[in-house]
Amino acid sequence: MRRTPMRGGALLAAAAMLFTAGGADAQFPLTFVAGPNFTTVSTDAFDTGNRTGFFAAVGTAFGLGEQFSFQPFVAYVQRGAEFEGTSSGTDTYTYIDLVGFFGTAFPVGESVDLTVSAGPRVSFNLSCTEDEPDDPDQDCKDFNDYTGGTDFGIVGGVGLQFPVGSNTFGVGAGYDLGLKDIFEDIPGGYKNRGFYLYGSYTVLVGGA
Repeated sequence: MRRTPMRGGALLAAAAMLFTAGGADAQFPLTFVAGPNFTTVSTDAFDTGNRTGFFAAVGTAFGLGEQFSFQPFVAYVQRGAEFEGTSSGTDTYTYIDLVGFFGTAFPVGESVDLTVSAGPRVSFNLSCTEDEPDDPDQDCKDFNDYTGGTDFGIVGGVGLQFPVGSNTFGVGAGYDLGLKDIFEDIPGGYKNRGFYLYGSYTVLVGGA
């Protein structure tokens, strides 16, 4: 039987849902994912650079026929950007993401699969700060044009999976495309963007 592909775009929550999803007597995959991300914002108003952060996620998978699966994940994600020039400083945004991946896998060796997945995310902001040389640790929520309490986007990734006994280890990379402006009335918009690397580990839970 083909191993179910898993992917993350980031952590914790919904554990009760994951443990009851397949029923008391059924086994289901539980995947833990973590890694660095390199994020910025898409805007024409400032010169921006990447901010290095971190994400961690947990999720499972439900088969959609022989080849495909639906993979819900909950993730803790750090986002943000570095700014240069007259608006130098660092923005730091932290979120809880709910992500719904649709994935598939292709064998590329005797025991190696190439995985491909993509899907929508909704992100709930936990904190948002702007750190400028003359005014550190500003809370974005104090700004009238701040709209980033909830963000939406699309996350996709590719990776490789390897069996480790009855479990599975994976590595890969992906891209996070934000679709909502974090602040209003900024020329060229102000949307999250990010590239991430990850390692994953999948175990089977439940059943006899």
